Amino acid sequence: MSKLSSESLAKLYQALGNSRRIQIIFLLEKENFTITEIAKRLNIGIGRTSNYVSILESQNLIQKIRKDNTVIVKSLVLIREDGEIIRKDKIRDK
Repeated sequence: MSKLSSESLAKLYQALGNSRRIQIIFLLEKENFTITEIAKRLNIGIGRTSNYVSILESQNLIQKIRKDNTVIVKSLVLIREDGEIIRKDKIRDK
């Protein structure tokens, strides 16, 4: 990730400071889902899931894509086993 100010970094870690939000990123690493699908898979209410998605989106960790009347959620990052956060657009296919 690029250099961030201390305030931006604090907001990023705040967004990742909840295990459910991290679970959402893990879920979205390989496949995109709607908010309803995320809620069902993680057994969370839709309202809370929507809130989590908004927090993650505010830090550019995920993206909402509107398609007709549906909102698809896509992860923009991968979280490695060592905790490193990698933007998907920086990964090169080998």
